[in-house]
Amino acid sequence: MEIRITQENDLQYIEIQGRVDAVNSGEIQDKLIALADAGHIKLLVCMENVDYISSSGLRSFLSVGKKLGKEGRLRFCCMKPSVKEVFTITGFNSIFQIFESKADAMA
Repeated sequence: MEIRITQENDLQYIEIQGRVDAVNSGEIQDKLIALADAGHIKLLVCMENVDYISSSGLRSFLSVGKKLGKEGRLRFCCMKPSVKEVFTITGFNSIFQIFESKADAMA
């Protein structure tokens, strides 16, 4: 798994590559919470290169969303159908905004 973080204006753009599961979800959560602790409260996670997400991965994103609070934003873009289906089945699509493309999310 690889995580790449870039800043675009006041938004942190996070690209994840690989599986998001029990093995690495803690690392993802730690990096995103570190961004929140540093005052970065607008996060866009690109899921284009994520083939699988487990319940522990979902739980990590939920923890980050709670950390950001009402002032912050955690959004997702570019999900593969299988990953988007997990978000939909679990109801996470009603908790987080999911966009088809990076351009849509940044608009």
